[in-house]
Amino acid sequence: MVRKNEHSNYFITGGAGFIGSHLAEKLLNEGNRVTVYDNLVSGSKDNMKQLSGKDNFTFIEADLLDTSILNTAINGHDVVWHLGANTDIPKGNRVMTLT
Repeated sequence: MVRKNEHSNYFITGGAGFIGSHLAEKLLNEGNRVTVYDNLVSGSKDNMKQLSGKDNFTFIEADLLDTSILNTAINGHDVVWHLGANTDIPKGNRVMTLT
C-alpha cells in the first residue's frame, strides 16, 4: 500500500479521458511520476494539454489489447489505475484482431 506523502509511480489506463486526465494532473501535482496509457479512441490529447512537458509525465499511445506493449509499459509502476474501457458496447462485443 502506498502511504500518503510517498512519491510513487502511477500507471493510468484511459488517462486521456476526462476523469483519467484529472487524476493524472492531481497525482503529478503531488510530486508523483505518472504514465498515461491510452489508445485515444474516446480520450483526447486535448485533455492532457496541462500535463505535456512535465518532467514526471509520460504518455503512451497504445491499445490495452496489445499485451506486448502493455507488459513493457506497466513494468516498474507501483500503482495501476485502470480507467480504460470501451464505451461503445455494440462495437465492443465484436471480436477484434490486432494487426
